[in-house]
Amino acid sequence: MRPTSPTRPRPSRSHGSCRCWRRRADGTNVVVVANLRQLSCSDTPSLEAFQPDGPFGIYICAMVGPAGGPGEESFGFTLCTPEWFADNMKDAHVPGRHFLFVKEYDYPALERYVRGYCQRCMGNSWKEVAEKVGLLGSWEFENYTL
Repeated sequence: MRPTSPTRPRPSRSHGSCRCWRRRADGTNVVVVANLRQLSCSDTPSLEAFQPDGPFGIYICAMVGPAGGPGEESFGFTLCTPEWFADNMKDAHVPGRHFLFVKEYDYPALERYVRGYCQRCMGNSWKEVAEKVGLLGSWEFENYTL
């Protein structure tokens, strides 16, 4: 049996169809868990078939919603190699938010990483969860006010 982490909850043992909540390591319930629905990119018709020649940078849109529930919202980030980033820096200082660096392009590994990241984003409301997912990609409703 794998050791448990105080910050990473165990997977739900629920036998119901809704996996939209999990139990934290401290025993309290988490109401909402993020779920990756789709990854897409307007620069290429298929991320699965994308094969970059050398250093690359592409803008990825991750559609994420609450696990077991309806709806999804977009979270965007630039997937790039460190070489591409260095070649495309316009200023001496660039904040690194919403960039995901990779040594090489590997779609299955990318999808596993983003899916796992989303599954670790949990909270008591979708807004709380979306703000956590928003650390990876720019949330379409970030800083949104009515």
